[in-house]
Amino acid sequence: MGFDDDGYPTLMGQTGGTIDEVRVPEGTLGESLKAAFNDGKELDVTVLTAMGEDAATAFREQER
Repeated sequence: MGFDDDGYPTLMGQTGGTIDEVRVPEGTLGESLKAAFNDGKELDVTVLTAMGEDAATAFREQER
């Protein structure tokens, strides 16, 4: 996972392919997600799809 210049993350989907153009919300959730990624943590990100739009709605650190 990584963030492009516009702040959109590249995520790995359940089948191993990548998912682009997932909107990360502004505010605490978006800031926390970016901070956890920048700290090198491996994350599970919950993505909600509605009306053709994808948005990150939650995340957690992966259990090892």
